[in-house]
Amino acid sequence: FTITDNDAAPIAAFSGNFLIGVNNTTVTSQSPFRSNLQKFRIQSLYTAAELQAAGILTASSLTSMTMRITVKNSTQAYNGFTISLANTGAGNLSTGFISPAFTQVYTGNYSSVVGDNVFTFSTPFAWDGTSNVLVNICFDNAPAAADVSADVTEATSAPLGAGIRATTYSSSVV
Repeated sequence: FTITDNDAAPIAAFSGNFLIGVNNTTVTSQSPFRSNLQKFRIQSLYTAAELQAAGILTASSLTSMTMRITVKNSTQAYNGFTISLANTGAGNLSTGFISPAFTQVYTGNYSSVVGDNVFTFSTPFAWDGTSNVLVNICFDNAPAAADVSADVTEATSAPLGAGIRATTYSSSVV
């Protein structure tokens, strides 16, 4: 009877804020803060390469995310603003929404602000260190009327191809 040692060297615990992308443009129609719609859902895909380039080099527990608003047009809270994350092997969202096993990390009524909007997760997300991370965001303000314009959000242009955040797929939810 032989037991082979398969221990991996320990990885030192770390924490920090990691900037993903270069924030070289702004978006309105692909902003998660589409206050000009009563209901909205958006998915964005962040590749393992993007996370690693930002400094998250191994499997990690993600505990918050920040989205920066440059122009606030919303006049009411986003009801049931929910963020869910999933590890996925999907390389893009060209076929529309995908449905891996999500972990809901944040939910609540949220009033956006100009500048950093920090979402501290109620449940940390376990990134496996190799998969891409799918972010699913939605809210439902019905039956309240939609605002005239959406909040404008800072973004990265074309990280995975032509267009603004080519891996984003969104639609109003009916």
